[in-house]
Amino acid sequence: ETTSNHSWDTAKFEVCAHKWADLSENGLGLSLLNDCKYGHSIKDGEMGLTLIKSGTYPNENADIGFHEFTYSIYPHKGRWQEARTVEMAYDLNSPLVSALVPAKGAGGFWSMVSVDQPDCFVEMMKKAENGNGYILRIYENRNTRTPMTVKLGFEISRVEECDLLERTLRPIETDGYRFKDFIKPYEIKTYRICPVRA
Repeated sequence: ETTSNHSWDTAKFEVCAHKWADLSENGLGLSLLNDCKYGHSIKDGEMGLTLIKSGTYPNENADIGFHEFTYSIYPHKGRWQEARTVEMAYDLNSPLVSALVPAKGAGGFWSMVSVDQPDCFVEMMKKAENGNGYILRIYENRNTRTPMTVKLGFEISRVEECDLLERTLRPIETDGYRFKDFIKPYEIKTYRICPVRA
């Protein structure tokens, strides 16, 4: 927050934010990106990032030792949505890891999972806790109602929407390599992906 309109605004010295904070006006802005710090403040036109708390209670030895972190200042045109601030923060937090795999299809390009909408991020993909398929988590990051198509790089037999505890909510129609769904603003969607067994 940049203003103190209420007593609780005045008492608040920082807000929690993951990966980035932004201060923008019409046409330009500045994003402060980081890889592991969560306390941000903006007061009197200055952006702040709390680097370490060093609390003394309940553990007086908390946070003692060597700390390493990365932050980045990202000036941009327009608002943070158009400037791709979220993408830049993700690039800082999850650097590109490449692997050589046998090429599939024309042009030698293969992706394990992709979403056709820029505001929908693949947050993670992992083995299901019960061993039945994979869990795919996607979230919307620009406050937009979005129809999306998810494409997998392997053949799938079944897709189910799940809750965060991986309990099935509903089946989703698939053509064997992709499926479609609708995601609400800032919503997190979880899917169980069951591959075709070879």
